[in-house]
Amino acid sequence: GTDLDFGKTILFEFGVRHAFSDDMVLDIAAYNKDNLAVAAARSFPMTNPFNGTTGIQAYFTNADYGNTRGIDLRLDRRIGNVLNGTISYTYQNAKSTGSDPLSNQTAGVVALEGLGGTIGPPPQAILPTDFSRPHTLAGAIAVTFPPDWKQGTLPGTLLRNLGLFAVFRYASGTPY
Repeated sequence: GTDLDFGKTILFEFGVRHAFSDDMVLDIAAYNKDNLAVAAARSFPMTNPFNGTTGIQAYFTNADYGNTRGIDLRLDRRIGNVLNGTISYTYQNAKSTGSDPLSNQTAGVVALEGLGGTIGPPPQAILPTDFSRPHTLAGAIAVTFPPDWKQGTLPGTLLRNLGLFAVFRYASGTPY
């Protein structure tokens, strides 16, 4: 193969956290990530020095690039000493010239060009990646009873030191 350089990333994130009270906090974060010089397999015509025949050889290059942008919102809420909850929403848009280093090698056009003995240029179109999930909604709720909760009562005896937890997550599908 060929020598590969390290991939380059330019990343920034801005966030704000605001406490409306001791029991309610809102977090907002926006981010951008540029991926440059990402490893990618590319096919090149090569001549065999022993018999002079030409064949197709795959090499890894630093040819792929992409971008991810998004915003995260999260609300944490506590009600008394027993109930805690959080809900979050993420919008993320991830696009690249390839989802992984080998994703363009299996494309139909590459296979047809290989049969014909020609090599096309590397992909230049930025498309949604295989792992892009534009919308994600998640939440968690916790009900925890402290050891001294309603001492001397039947509910206090049964529920003290008990914790009940539930989580959920909804994510929109991948682009393909």
